[in-house]
Parts: sequence; structure tokens; C-alpha cells
Amino acid sequence: MFYKIILPLFLMGVVYFIGRTHANCKRLAELPASHPHQRLVMGQGPVGKIAVILVISTILSASWMVYSYWRGTMQVVEVGVLNVETGKKTVYEAYKGDVHGRIFDTLDGRRVTLADMERMEVIPK
Repeated sequence: MFYKIILPLFLMGVVYFIGRTHANCKRLAELPASHPHQRLVMGQGPVGKIAVILVISTILSASWMVYSYWRGTMQVVEVGVLNVETGKKTVYEAYKGDVHGRIFDTLDGRRVTLADMERMEVIPK
């Protein structure tokens, strides 16, 4: 939940500071030719440094989110299918990302669809 709040704020900050840097470059380009070496580079000055820090932190947080999501979906779980009429329980192993509602794919490649009279319980290993 923290990343859902902080990532858009980082992105807004990055866009703002890049816009400021771009506006400063345009403003400095309109100066007379007597100041040819005054060009604002992305990492120059406090605004540029903050923008670089925001870009790096945005890339790192996005990478962490992708890795966390991938790690969560690749977690092996036990899926217990319980037939409520007979009381028989069958246990399968599947990746957490392969469990979708009443359908899941097992580790050995089988696709299991639950009937209306069956219940599913997912147990992390």
C-alpha cells in the first residue's frame, strides 16, 4: 500500500523537476551569446540533483515492486480441494500466481476447475 502512494508522488516530482530543468535550458538558450557556457545540465544545481535522486529512487522502487510481485506469484502453495458431499480432500501443489478463482494450474501441468460442490483452500508452504 505504501508504494501505491509514494510511487505516484515520486513520478510527479520527477516530471516537475525535469520540466523545470527543461524550462531553465530554454531560458538559458535565449540568453545572449556572451554566456555560451551557462548550460543547465540534469545533475547540476540543487534542482538537478533532486531530479536525479527522484529518478533513481523511482527506478529502484519500481524494480522492487516488480520483484516483489514476481516473488509472490512464484510462491508454491498447497491447494486443497474439498468435496462437500463426500468429504474427500485432494491436495495439489501450484504457484500462487496460477490460482484464479475456481481454476488453477498445478506444478505438473494439469488445469483443475472446481465444481459447484467443491471448496478450495490455499495453504502457503
